[in-house]
Amino acid sequence: MNSLNRRDALKSGLFGAAAAAGTMLGAGAAEAKPASQAKDYKFDFVVVGAGCAGLSAALEAADQGAKVAVLEKMGMPFGNTIYAGGIFNATNTYVQKEQGLTDTVDAFYEDMMKVSQGRGDPQLTRVYADESAGAVQWLHDRVGINFKKIVKEVWPGLVRGHVVDGPKKPGGAQLITQLLEQVKKNPKIKFFTNTKVIELLKTPTLECTGVRAVSKTEGEVVFHAKGGVLMATGGFHANKEMVCKYMGGGVAWMPLRGSPYLMGENVELTRPFFPYYMNMDQFHGGPIHAQTQANPSTLVNYGVIVGTNGDRIINEAKTYVEMAKELPVITRNNLAYIVIDSAVLENDTVATRLDR
Repeated sequence: MNSLNRRDALKSGLFGAAAAAGTMLGAGAAEAKPASQAKDYKFDFVVVGAGCAGLSAALEAADQGAKVAVLEKMGMPFGNTIYAGGIFNATNTYVQKEQGLTDTVDAFYEDMMKVSQGRGDPQLTRVYADESAGAVQWLHDRVGINFKKIVKEVWPGLVRGHVVDGPKKPGGAQLITQLLEQVKKNPKIKFFTNTKVIELLKTPTLECTGVRAVSKTEGEVVFHAKGGVLMATGGFHANKEMVCKYMGGGVAWMPLRGSPYLMGENVELTRPFFPYYMNMDQFHGGPIHAQTQANPSTLVNYGVIVGTNGDRIINEAKTYVEMAKELPVITRNNLAYIVIDSAVLENDTVATRLDR
């Protein structure tokens, strides 16, 4: 087996992006002893969470020679990936080149930093911009993902939005289906469902050596991880207590569009390692059509936004995420309308959003 340590993992393309998106916990040689009644497994690498980040990391680790365990607390992947549109912002990709579209990595990086209002980590953002084309290529070559023809969007999307193509809707559901197919057919990966991690095992010097979990079929199970543990369990938006704690009570009553099972285990389980949490008050939001739970997303950039009294209430040049965060403050009942005209209906983006 190739040696797989944290530095090697972070240097390898999409696996590095997945590790940055989740929480990577390196391991030393020492291993915690399992409880006497617990079933005992030994792996090179343990991935917690079967979303896009976790399954991608598992595949990359297995391709490097590691024996990998993927642990999912639900009976199947139930994280936000299956609700996502399946859009990857990237530049200098084979998809762009086939369409004759041009962009630069530097421009992409600068726009990413502007969107984060300077809060984004410069080094991680630079890695994302530099490696984005490779990630899209990896998804196509390794996982078999096809992408739709790129449609020019408003800033900062421009010609960077790579939408997963396939019969399943939304694109995130297609993405997770194909990732899961590759994971299940890989002999070096064992996929455990209905297996909830309840503790990260550690040495006295805080080296993570594996996890303790509760399985629906096997009871208490210990997974030893020679090469470390990747926490890829998503966020905490379904945990009202944590939302109020980190984001404020006003956010807690916003409509939830996404997985109702993201309870913040990734935060609570890592506390014994004394991590530094940052930007916990930040979140990705979008306008929601209450009756259907559809997300109009960038449709709000193509019309005039008015309140219930018909007055224009916000600058429509803002990103839809900015609008989603500001409108509940501007409107007492968290309700606004988009007014568009027939000319805008000829735009492919508007037509797609209306179809939702």
